[in-house]
Amino acid sequence: MKKLLTAILLVSAFSSCSNFYKVIVTNGPATPKGIEDLKKQQKYFILRDTARAYSMNNISVSPDGQSVQADLTSIPDQHMTYLWRPKGEKPKYDKMNEPYVLNEVHLYMLPDSNMAPGHYTLPLKNVQATEILQKDVARTSRNHIAAVLITVGGIAVLVGGIVLATGALAFGALF
Repeated sequence: MKKLLTAILLVSAFSSCSNFYKVIVTNGPATPKGIEDLKKQQKYFILRDTARAYSMNNISVSPDGQSVQADLTSIPDQHMTYLWRPKGEKPKYDKMNEPYVLNEVHLYMLPDSNMAPGHYTLPLKNVQATEILQKDVARTSRNHIAAVLITVGGIAVLVGGIVLATGALAFGALF
């Protein structure tokens, strides 16, 4: 009986609900309209090259639409979920980090020696790709359904085991 209870607890622990995100990638230079649309959605911009990443604050598109000005700062821990994800690891996040992870836009560029904390001008033609993080509703839903089914199944097995054990004890007491 102890082994059954332990097995059910282990299965329930490993079947906990996970929340997943997906990355929508747009290759090529960013557009002024695209930047403005993402700003209107109050997205959190992160500028990345091959070795560094910075938060982009106070973003504005130049009047000629050729560049973006921003103040580059270090990225707070809440916005590190995607940055710190090891290669091959599932794209999931904790529920408490949802407002941060699902609000990110990553702009990728070639290394630039001028990219450093402080005011920075990014020529939009230097953006090689844009990644927008969104909730993966289908994968998250499948995971939640599987976790509920496993938990309900585990409880049913546990209750069935208890009923069988108490029935066997009662049956044994009759003889």
